[in-house]
Amino acid sequence: VLHVSEAPKADARELGSSFLESSVNITEPYVQQEVLFTLRFYHLGQFLNGNIRPPSFDHAITQNIRNQFNYQKRIDGKLYEVYEWTWAFYPQKSGAMTIPPQSFNGRIQYRGVLKLVQDKTQPIELNVQPQPDTYPAQSAWLPAKEVRLTEDWQTPNPIRVGDSITRTLTLQADGLLASQLPDFQFKEQAHFHIYPDQPHTNNQATENGMQSQK
Repeated sequence: VLHVSEAPKADARELGSSFLESSVNITEPYVQQEVLFTLRFYHLGQFLNGNIRPPSFDHAITQNIRNQFNYQKRIDGKLYEVYEWTWAFYPQKSGAMTIPPQSFNGRIQYRGVLKLVQDKTQPIELNVQPQPDTYPAQSAWLPAKEVRLTEDWQTPNPIRVGDSITRTLTLQADGLLASQLPDFQFKEQAHFHIYPDQPHTNNQATENGMQSQK
């Protein structure tokens, strides 16, 4: 005969053998601005198995940044193993936005005891700001951390009538996807013709977010 008792309620101020937390780097982003969502699973003892589902963000474009990065962190004198995931998302609609609670299910072995883990985070509330009215209406909306525009020229020497000159424009942005970068506008001139190539785009995920190039 086994008598199964209820699990003791832990002090709210005391961290258990495992817990899950989530965070964002900004709570009032502009529409289409990059928001970094980080999910961390902490545990003591030995991790056996578990699974976590990618979060869903309503009315947003999502990009995976970091998948299951592992490290250790000491909290209140206890050394926790930490698994970390990071996603970037870009809200496409202004107004209130809620990131629902995330959950983690798995098993750990702590102090010789096999424990089933069912941890959950708290929801996160965001207030997505619209594009400011003062922003120039004819300009491309680029809510990036930094934007860089450079050029490179390839010209024959000397330049003669009929020669070809190549000008390469490179637009780079931190905190945006390449699909958010605008196209260049080229106009015909009186004394030369322009033959633009198709743009080449590139996205690169870093620990600080996306870096894009066109």
